[in-house]
Amino acid sequence: MSFREKQERQEYALRMLSGQLNFERRKEVEKDERINELEAYVTELEPKVGINPISKIANIRGYEETLEKLIDTYNVVDTEEKRRSTDKTQESKTFAVVAADIVKLKHINDTYGRTAGGDTAIRQVAETAKEKLRANDSAFSPSGDEFYFIIDNIPTGEQGRAQADKIVRDRIKKWLDNNPLKLERITEDRKGEIDDVKVQIHHGIAIYEPTMTAEQITALADAELDKAQDEAQNPYS
Repeated sequence: MSFREKQERQEYALRMLSGQLNFERRKEVEKDERINELEAYVTELEPKVGINPISKIANIRGYEETLEKLIDTYNVVDTEEKRRSTDKTQESKTFAVVAADIVKLKHINDTYGRTAGGDTAIRQVAETAKEKLRANDSAFSPSGDEFYFIIDNIPTGEQGRAQADKIVRDRIKKWLDNNPLKLERITEDRKGEIDDVKVQIHHGIAIYEPTMTAEQITALADAELDKAQDEAQNPYS
């Protein structure tokens, strides 16, 4: 076989390989485009079915529906207890709404980036609450770094408040404190450095009482959260 024939064969083989490579590349581009389309569709669909696209747990819609059903249930139970029994020694049960947010989320966003830093912190709180709260409790993520936890089947009054507070501290805050995130800095002075970041939350507790509406207990929980934030910023005020 002459040198020219060998060269032609090699050129032909190269064209075939180049064609196959371009074909595979087009398939990958089409695959990536399809994946992007599906991801966009999922992101668009999640809020409609009650899922927060960042935290991946139930959003404000899920919170409102769950809260309304729980209030209806406790109102029925309260009515039945009054009708059937006058035994004052019987312990009444209720639930708490806990409003929470992430401490210094803006600092996390500015130092580590919104997606790699802030969104990761939000997901860690959401996943921790979802996995560590009791089976009859629930967690919701309305927007941003806002959370609501519903702590069910607790005593009424201050005893219930103390129990709800202990559940949040022991099951969520303690776990977050013991499991820091590893985040990469984006700031110019220390860009690329990896930090152990302990995500912390403020929380405020509202105890449900008969005749309360969903709006009232939510507003009370939000007010308690505001108070907790103020106390954290001004511990000696």
